[in-house]
Amino acid sequence: MKRTKWSNMSQAIFLKRLGKLLQKGYSLLSALEFLLLQEKADFQDDIQTCMDQLRQGASLYEVFVQMKFHQDVLGYLFYAEKHGEIAISLEKAGCLLEGRQKQQEQLIKIVRYPLFLLSFLAVLLLFFNWILLPQFKSLFRTFHEES
Repeated sequence: MKRTKWSNMSQAIFLKRLGKLLQKGYSLLSALEFLLLQEKADFQDDIQTCMDQLRQGASLYEVFVQMKFHQDVLGYLFYAEKHGEIAISLEKAGCLLEGRQKQQEQLIKIVRYPLFLLSFLAVLLLFFNWILLPQFKSLFRTFHEES
């Protein structure tokens, strides 16, 4: 069976939807069946495998480990299974991943401008070294030879 890589954003959306369905009173399997119909074809195999493993008695934590979900989500889920409140924990884990993804995108935006400035400065220095500096050297040599 081929595992599909879930991006952080797709994991967040899936977890938030699953948590909301569980809070509305759906059972775990019926919520997964409902989400199975809505997900992309890439993820449907993983969800179907998840449902099969849950029917065989695997814990939700073990299933998400096999689906290679984010480590923070797995930690959240491990303690949620031990202490209850799985529905709320799934939704919070989705919000956590979504916030982490937004922070990562903001960091990339923030770092992009200084990198552009540094590369522009490097190009200017190379231009100065290769073109202008030799011109000045030859100009000073000609002044020195004439005097």
